[in-house]
Amino acid sequence: MPALALHGANISAASKAETINFIGHSRGACEAIIAAWFLYAYGDEKVRNTPINIFAIDPVPGFGAWYGLLTQLPPNVANYVGVYAWDMSNNINGIDHAFQAVVPRPNGRMRGKDNEIHIHDQSWFNWLKREPSWSVMANEAQAKRSACP
Repeated sequence: MPALALHGANISAASKAETINFIGHSRGACEAIIAAWFLYAYGDEKVRNTPINIFAIDPVPGFGAWYGLLTQLPPNVANYVGVYAWDMSNNINGIDHAFQAVVPRPNGRMRGKDNEIHIHDQSWFNWLKREPSWSVMANEAQAKRSACP
């Protein structure tokens, strides 16, 4: 999943577009979110500030190290629309858990708050757990739930 997201991010950055639109279904929707993170984390100043619109249809990640990336939208996402299937995996079967759709938290811009975040650097602990740096870059960028003070 990250290789295709990186490829999409590279093509988008090279296009020098004023706005980037990503549309994806299932794992492709997750790749759209990860591509937005890659553009924010690794792009130059112009690419980092290019607004991104994401239309995600049933974003299900499957297995893997993805929690931080897919549960928080990066600051460069201006609009996110998600379409979700209802009650697709409501049983207790362990395999179904990996195929439940993710609903990312809105970024600061969407909540009318500060939109600056800190990109997490890979620590020795992440390295020991064999977590690649891309998979943990958003771990410290998680917004608090809006219902929490």
